[in-house]
Amino acid sequence: MKYIKLFEWFLKTRSPEEIIQWNKPMNNPLKGGRFKDIKINDKRLTGRDRDGVKMMSRELYEFPNDPELLNDVKYAKNISNKDLTTLLEFGISHMPNRTVDLGNYNVLLIPETGSNIVFKLMETLFDVIPGYGQGGNKKEWRPQIYQNAFKKRKWKDVEWNMDLINRTSEATRNDVLKLIEKLKTKKGEEYAKLSDNVIPRYRKFIKTFMDIRPAVEADLSGKNVMILDDFVTDGTTRKQMRNLVLPYKPRSILNLALFYIRGQKQESDSDL
Repeated sequence: MKYIKLFEWFLKTRSPEEIIQWNKPMNNPLKGGRFKDIKINDKRLTGRDRDGVKMMSRELYEFPNDPELLNDVKYAKNISNKDLTTLLEFGISHMPNRTVDLGNYNVLLIPETGSNIVFKLMETLFDVIPGYGQGGNKKEWRPQIYQNAFKKRKWKDVEWNMDLINRTSEATRNDVLKLIEKLKTKKGEEYAKLSDNVIPRYRKFIKTFMDIRPAVEADLSGKNVMILDDFVTDGTTRKQMRNLVLPYKPRSILNLALFYIRGQKQESDSDL
């Protein structure tokens, strides 16, 4: 079977009781309770080739721009482990499986993070992928896993795209230069964190704010690489991680995240 029918397999491996539970507002993560404003991402999964590398990006859900709920979910506050697992399984099972074969990704990269979601996403993938689409026969999925694959730089070491900055209006250029000076002097020894520090429209001026660990580099050539993340806002971090992998000539790259924050401007397919 060329394409894995993930949703069909998922239904076959879940008991009728579990499937019925998903259709109840109390238990279906998208039909009530704390997750009622979260929407499944039903957009067509697309991508493009760059330098011979096939690249795709996917978030399982659209997430409301709700800081309190975001904080609850990201750090598993006031949300049970069972509810989070159900949300992950439900999202993975609704991926457009005819476009991507998750089981073919043999390198799994996880950035430095304090978020519980990234690790839960990895655990759920391992629960879902082995055996699917194989008529009940087990197919072990054993990717090489690199935790802390990307390391953030300190603000004093962040590289800014001065060519791009100098091509903007004088007002914008002055604002960005003030921001750079502020970050270097007041937060220079802190590791770069975009949220609460750099508004989305200025993030395009950041050239490099993280590095890929040397131990990862040698294992990327010719591989199908999956990069996991939790929340995507404007796609700056996602794009940075992908661009750090590209020079090592993988066969393909899939950026897989759980949530896209609704209302944020994302990069388009042409930006991949």
